[in-house]
Amino acid sequence: QFENVVPVWGTHTQEELQQILFFNDHPPVVDKSFKEEVQKVQSFFN
Repeated sequence: QFENVVPVWGTHTQEELQQILFFNDHPPVVDKSFKEEVQKVQSFFN
């Protein structure tokens, strides 16, 4: 029915959709400190 519309599975609220759209326009910066934080969280769960 609409050419430019796709379903966003798993989105239940308007707030969740806004978060997805925000990060689409403002992707996170993956730098050294980000990678260090990921390693810290991973080691916590291992």
